[in-house]
Amino acid sequence: MADLRITTTTTSRYLDESIPRKTYLQRLAVFPKGSFHGGWSTFFRHSYQPFVILFTFPAVTYTALIYGTILAWFSVIVNVYSIYMTLPPYNFTSAGIGLMNLPPFIGGVVGSIYGGVLNDWVAVRLARRNNGIFEPEMRLWVALPPILILPASILLFGISTAKGLPWIVPCIGSGLFGFSMIALWDVALTYNMDCYVEIIGDSLIGICFIRNAFATIIAVTITYWIEGMGLINMHIMVAVISFATALTTIPMMIYGKSARRWTEGRLDKMSKRQFGTRG
Repeated sequence: MADLRITTTTTSRYLDESIPRKTYLQRLAVFPKGSFHGGWSTFFRHSYQPFVILFTFPAVTYTALIYGTILAWFSVIVNVYSIYMTLPPYNFTSAGIGLMNLPPFIGGVVGSIYGGVLNDWVAVRLARRNNGIFEPEMRLWVALPPILILPASILLFGISTAKGLPWIVPCIGSGLFGFSMIALWDVALTYNMDCYVEIIGDSLIGICFIRNAFATIIAVTITYWIEGMGLINMHIMVAVISFATALTTIPMMIYGKSARRWTEGRLDKMSKRQFGTRG
């Protein structure tokens, strides 16, 4: 978990032909022979350990919050245009509803370039300014513009749909949302991996559980939410909540390094337990 210094190394690898290759069925085994260290105790530990990691490592908690809530807001947008775009003044057919997925897709492609290529470029530049020492929090600077675009895109989509503005306006809103969604996902997930690569498997299980839980809750309750508040007020509330949750990026920028130091001992213990080693 210590700070990483950018270096260039050369490694050589070779294939030991004396080691017999596994058959196809052996490679498909749920519990490969010789790799299931610790037996069933290890299996059951990995069934609850992701949730321990989720709530005791701040970077993992932050990533789950960003990942889960943004997917929930995407579920809101998808459900809204699936229903309201079939009504006047839009009267979209099923083909038109399907084409409404294009704006967030296009925005997502741009967001993946922003959150991937630009993210790495900014991290390298900041590391060079820091005497060649890379810190995971350097990646979070790229998240600042999408944090502002996220609530604005939700408002643009929701209010324009409720007022029956030309279809291009909600499309622009959903496209901007797609950009901010993918960009923030890329930043958050990369940050989590940089912080806790030793326990990345269990941490991602916990993150995905929260993501699916949030999306399921929205899918089940969105109809009652709209009926209770109205379409415009619902989107205003979603925009406010999304902005508040995305702003948790700033405390992570400030205190993320201290949090990693605070969890250093726990990280060492968890990383040793990944392969059944007592720690």
